[in-house]
Amino acid sequence: MNFSINPFAESTIAEHIQSEEFVQIFSPAIINSAQELFRPGNVILRGAPGSGKSMLLTLLKPETQAAYADSGQDFPIPARVATYLGAGINLARAGAQDIGTRLSRNATAQDKQRLAGIFGDFINYYVTRDLLRSVQTVVEKGEPKLNAMTGVQPGASANLDQVAINLAKDPCWGGYLPIPSSFDNLLHLLEDRLKIYRSYFNFATDLLPEAVSNSITSIGEPIAVAAQCLRQCGVIGDATSVFIRIDQLEELYYLEKKFDLGVMFRQVVNKALAMRDPRVSYRIGVRGFAWEEQLTVYGSAARLEQGRDFSVVDLDVIFKRSENSKTWIFKSLAADVFKRRLIAAHLDVGKDDAANIMKAVLGKGISHDMLSQLYAGKAPDKTLDLDEQWPQPWKSFLEDLVKRSPLEAKFAEAWSRQRGKGDVVRMGFDPGSPPWGKYYWRKERNDQALMQIAAKSKARLVWSGVEDVIGLSGGNTLCFITVCKFIWQAWLRTPQASRYPNGKLPQIEPSVQATGIFDASRTWFENVISQGHNGDTRRRLIQMLGIWFSKEMGGDRAMSNPGHNGFSLTTDDIESDQEIRRVLAFAVDFGDLFEGPHTTKLADKKPRRKWYLSPILCPYFRIPHIRTKEPIYTNVSDLRRRIEAAEVLIGNGSGYKSQQAPVEVAQLNLFDKE
Repeated sequence: MNFSINPFAESTIAEHIQSEEFVQIFSPAIINSAQELFRPGNVILRGAPGSGKSMLLTLLKPETQAAYADSGQDFPIPARVATYLGAGINLARAGAQDIGTRLSRNATAQDKQRLAGIFGDFINYYVTRDLLRSVQTVVEKGEPKLNAMTGVQPGASANLDQVAINLAKDPCWGGYLPIPSSFDNLLHLLEDRLKIYRSYFNFATDLLPEAVSNSITSIGEPIAVAAQCLRQCGVIGDATSVFIRIDQLEELYYLEKKFDLGVMFRQVVNKALAMRDPRVSYRIGVRGFAWEEQLTVYGSAARLEQGRDFSVVDLDVIFKRSENSKTWIFKSLAADVFKRRLIAAHLDVGKDDAANIMKAVLGKGISHDMLSQLYAGKAPDKTLDLDEQWPQPWKSFLEDLVKRSPLEAKFAEAWSRQRGKGDVVRMGFDPGSPPWGKYYWRKERNDQALMQIAAKSKARLVWSGVEDVIGLSGGNTLCFITVCKFIWQAWLRTPQASRYPNGKLPQIEPSVQATGIFDASRTWFENVISQGHNGDTRRRLIQMLGIWFSKEMGGDRAMSNPGHNGFSLTTDDIESDQEIRRVLAFAVDFGDLFEGPHTTKLADKKPRRKWYLSPILCPYFRIPHIRTKEPIYTNVSDLRRRIEAAEVLIGNGSGYKSQQAPVEVAQLNLFDKE
């Protein structure tokens, strides 16, 4: 391998990955937890950006199935689970945002309703054309393995023209389609209608032709009829599932907000699901904020019901870190992704398993005690914060202890502050088993102590090793690949990289990993967050929280609250302020924050929720990514005050407001009291 190449630098966006490359880098580790996606019935595939929604939906494309057939590798979806033919639309790439431009500022409700109908018709023509193209792809390949995967019958090409005739005759088209001369002719007719729409959306024409306006189809019906014709004409088997992908549904949320369309565009998609048509099954790729609050069916007061109209595969839940790290599915997924990227880059990974390969490159990291010595450097005494009122024997004890172990001395210092007694010596303790030596007490405070030692020494926190890299990824594949990319990039800048033998796995030093991890965290905060919807203001929210947590943990010299890298609210409190609730929910759905239930330690026993920064952001704010003990108990009034001070709220539905660029965190003294 040429070591100027970064195995993790290639595109992480599924739509940009060539089918042949997809076969090399896709990890099937998630398949068992997402089998619902490959069975009949409508499925909502939820997850934050980078969670892997589009990668999973890419498995439903015939081009991907063909690439697996050509490669000789087993298709990751066993035939016993499903034989299926896929088609669909990516709303972002198809230009969904362009549709709203046709509305004038004084558009009436009737104008908006008409545009919603046009949108549904556009989806019908787009997806039907894609379904027929899927058949064409399989037929042209003529590969028996591909036929078995997709259910396309051998000799299906002889029946394609009849499919075209039967489909065009169906009344679902409102008489718009003439009887085509061939299957290819029908594809051209469908494409011509889409060209008319594109011209209309982009103002190349002022009006739609009357023939188009008078033949608006009902969402989903032409797609189902196309699947029916393929079965009736013997092109696909009767047991073949037809899966229709609609990816990036959140684009409709943005469209509705931008053009004040209410929620009708998402309601149009809901109508297709509400049909529960056995001829087709829908797969909707979406972020949570664009789905849960809008389940009403277009033209009806009915609402979609989970379990009847659809099921949910939630990648954020699947990849959420469990209490037992050995059962954390993302850990095995990350190791497999790591291995596959190295193989694709022609590195010699040998016959070792994926976990050992990643450990060989990244190592186990640095122990807490070694980190404390690294941070303290040649002046460990500066890491202590001695109280003038403490008796000299105790101060002398700490000054001697810090030379041997800065971490141990920091624990002893914090313990005495918690006890409220400076003269701990008089209490009497066994030096071999000091009162601050209890395992769990130390475990809960390791990261906070190291954070404070580094701050006193003006040293940057060091993250390195397999556990840190996976932990910082927070169960998000894009985060994991980003961290690995920056680590590898930092290694490529070292003198060792240029001298490394081709094909050999490198062993990347912790200091190099730390540089790459900090660069990845800074890039995620400064660039990745801002690329999403309302990115500038989401970034201000995260900045406010990051600085708040940094001050809380850095200023807590007694280390009484090692869990203050997150906050907690009662369920009743957060429900009382829907604007704040939307702000937090939006940040969670974009992966900026993690949310979960919180078992309260208070006597009132009220149900609570807790929020933490996405772990990838923690190195930038110099706070631990490990969540331990109790978060900050706060209330929605205090949180609103902080959010308003950061100039985030406006109450426009998304709850965000564009503001100036954030302050460079490195310039702030994060450990000052507020």
